[in-house]
Amino acid sequence: MKNIQSNYYINKTLKNITNLQTIDLNDWRIDTETLEKLKEELVLNNNVRELLLSGSKIGYDEISIICQIINSPNNFIINLNLVNNNLGGSNLQDLSRLDNGLHRLCHSLDSNTTITYLDLQKNFINDAGGKFLSEMLKTNKVINAINLGINQIEYQGIKCLSAGLMNNHYLTHLDLTRNGVECNGLKKLCEVLKSNNTIATLNLSDNTIKSNGAGYLADAITTNTGLTLINLSGNQIKGDGVNKLFAELINNSFLTSINLSDNRIKDESAKILLTTLGTNTTLKELDLSSNSINWETTNKIASLLNNGNNQEIDDSDDSNDSDDSNDSDDSNDSSTLSGVVVEDIDGLYY
Repeated sequence: MKNIQSNYYINKTLKNITNLQTIDLNDWRIDTETLEKLKEELVLNNNVRELLLSGSKIGYDEISIICQIINSPNNFIINLNLVNNNLGGSNLQDLSRLDNGLHRLCHSLDSNTTITYLDLQKNFINDAGGKFLSEMLKTNKVINAINLGINQIEYQGIKCLSAGLMNNHYLTHLDLTRNGVECNGLKKLCEVLKSNNTIATLNLSDNTIKSNGAGYLADAITTNTGLTLINLSGNQIKGDGVNKLFAELINNSFLTSINLSDNRIKDESAKILLTTLGTNTTLKELDLSSNSINWETTNKIASLLNNGNNQEIDDSDDSNDSDDSNDSDDSNDSSTLSGVVVEDIDGLYY
């Protein structure tokens, strides 16, 4: 953690580089004096488009100044990175306080007209913070991408977010990686997806949505015409849920990329894709790595997906994977390999 002892760095940089577009203060310890100086200098320099403050130990006083900066008439910042700043507080009591940093930020973003990408990963938002985000999403008309990964958001928080998204027609990219969405939370999100066709990319990796959750998503994509990319990696999906999802892809002409890596998909389920991909010409990218799909099925799927796109077969051996040995519908198959990869999906948009 670097500690800014004075305003020399900001003062010198902004005055001498008038066309500066990115201010990167990631992992610098930022105090109110520094931010006040930054605010003054940005009045004269309106070329800045990115403000990166990840891991800067930002508290309520600091976030208040940041809100003044982004709502200044001279501000044209479009990318705001506040990763790992504990804006939500460490507990529910912190989140209920009126001087909560997340509350202050969301209130400021209600009327903001410049920020299009907001990164709030690792901020202890929790369920209580979902209410603030929901109210912001109901009124904000410019944010098109938001990253809420690793924030301990569970059912109640997802329920609030879903209410905010129901009437939001601007957000196109939503990242909920490693929260607690689970099956019931995804059910709420899918109610939104049945009518909200604005969200194009959705990252739900590592959220334990399991097979029932995959079933809810299958129902949603029967009417949704907006989703083009979904990341469902690491969600313990198998059996009936994934079968239903694969079957629904037959009639879907919008999804182009799906990540189902590191789930519990067996060869029998993967074979449903052979029928699906015979008629679905839209799906171009598919990640089935770290599942239990045999080599023959893998090759057939790859062949059907091969319409001139770059692709590769991931033939790493998964024989050491435990693959949920306590589940009754999983069978041991020592000959299985991890599946097909078409351009590994590491993230959704960044």
